[in-house]
Amino acid sequence: MLVNLKNQFIILFFFMFSIFSCGKEDTTIPSIIINKPLSNDSFQIPTNINIVGSTWDDNKIDRIEIDVVSENSATIIQKIELDADTNYFEFNISFSLIDRLINSDNYFINVKSFDENDNFNSEYVPVYINEVPKILQSTYYIISTNNLTNLYEIDSLNNLHLKCQKPGNYNISIGNSRHQYLFIGTDEIVESVEPLFYTSLWDLSSVTSLSYNFTGVLKSDDGNQLFVGHEDGRIFTINKDGNIINSIYSNNQDFFGKFFVDQDLVLVESKTNSFDKKLVVFF
Repeated sequence: MLVNLKNQFIILFFFMFSIFSCGKEDTTIPSIIINKPLSNDSFQIPTNINIVGSTWDDNKIDRIEIDVVSENSATIIQKIELDADTNYFEFNISFSLIDRLINSDNYFINVKSFDENDNFNSEYVPVYINEVPKILQSTYYIISTNNLTNLYEIDSLNNLHLKCQKPGNYNISIGNSRHQYLFIGTDEIVESVEPLFYTSLWDLSSVTSLSYNFTGVLKSDDGNQLFVGHEDGRIFTINKDGNIINSIYSNNQDFFGKFFVDQDLVLVESKTNSFDKKLVVFF
């Protein structure tokens, strides 16, 4: 009886060893060729981009993913996925690129191929994408009279056309062509208006103290953020939707003067009185 159990154990062990020794793990990644676009091809938005190529593997290709990414790996289109289920797969896909917010720069067409064991490979083709050409649409002139701030558009003959009125005396303003709005600050309101019907896009009057003067307004290099300074020692960072996403407050109840923004650094003139002034750096 003991001999039989021993023999059964040996047979079972040999059977299990045979199974594991025969099951070799697949680590081979798929191969990819991109025939189109060619390296360093140039595109002018709006445009259609056609991507042609093939991918293959000793196991079945499960799917491929196509994307366009910037040099810092940020995606600029919605990722395209294609099912394959074959050892050799040819792809020929076109998509439109019409986003006016894309900046002129170097980008990469990225094609990623996955086999059925989830091994994958990526191929990149560098391309240059030119942004939508910027055209001067309008010039504006702002005048304050009788506790009203008037926004005028100047036509080609230098005639003024009143477009909207805002309560209060004018303080600051800036235009944002990237996100198509005019930012206006008076001693009564803080809001942005769109340049078509001149309706308010967002209003920060209720969350921004208007008891003190503004010290300035700046725009980030990409146009996605505004920096609004207040004399009472506050600088707000506002995104394109009018949300305050960051705040800087002075120390020891200091007052703020002019300020400058350089990437992650904010340089501010800080003062406790007209004689005690210093330059403060926030980061």
